[in-house]
Amino acid sequence: EGVVLGDGGYLIELERRGYVDSGSGREKVGTGKGSGQFTPEVAIENPEALRELHREFLNAGSQVLQALTFFGTREKLDRAGYGAQTEAINQAAVRLAREVAGDRALVAGSVSRTQLLERENLNALDKARDHIAEQIRLLKDAGVDFLVLETFFHLAEMKVALECAAASGLPAVATMSFRPLITQCTDGHSPAHCARVMADLGAIA
Repeated sequence: EGVVLGDGGYLIELERRGYVDSGSGREKVGTGKGSGQFTPEVAIENPEALRELHREFLNAGSQVLQALTFFGTREKLDRAGYGAQTEAINQAAVRLAREVAGDRALVAGSVSRTQLLERENLNALDKARDHIAEQIRLLKDAGVDFLVLETFFHLAEMKVALECAAASGLPAVATMSFRPLITQCTDGHSPAHCARVMADLGAIA
């Protein structure tokens, strides 16, 4: 009901504080190389730093704490050398956010694109579905209130993510990135068309 304030920018802020090497200086935005950049292993490597940042967002007025699970699919974490810790990273990220949130804020689980479509084209959709579905299951089991499906480039992959979210029973906020052209996503659809499709597939925002 009404406006809900959320948070964001965890990896960049933690990098600024010296706790994370997100890779932001190694890869130009939008190249799609997707080696290991921006993965959330800080949840198990520097949990107190992440906990403190959650506290700061909460004290600044955030009504939603976002679990640091961006790029937390097994395939992406595997390329960064953390595949075996997929469950531990997702669970720890949600637990930290939940501890700080208490009864003062909701906790959202972040689910991002897999980068498989950038590397393997639309033939990788089924593989992407498996990884997204697994992460959503981990986030639901860990106790998130809802999902944020964020920074998807392909509408086709966003549709898969929304279908996985619907199957989990968790509400989902959905966001897409339009680059290099703001007039269309990577697979050629306008922002308006994407918004209609996302709404039709159950996105709550």
